[in-house]
Amino acid sequence: MPMNGCSFLSVYQRLEIVRISLISQVKTAMFHCN
Repeated sequence: MPMNGCSFLSVYQRLEIVRISLISQVKTAMFHCN
């Protein structure tokens, strides 16, 4: 049970990192477009 929680937490953190990097890329692209 604790192992599932740890793996879920790591997956959630990985998704957060990907989402933040994507948002920063989009902001940079919009800044370059403007």
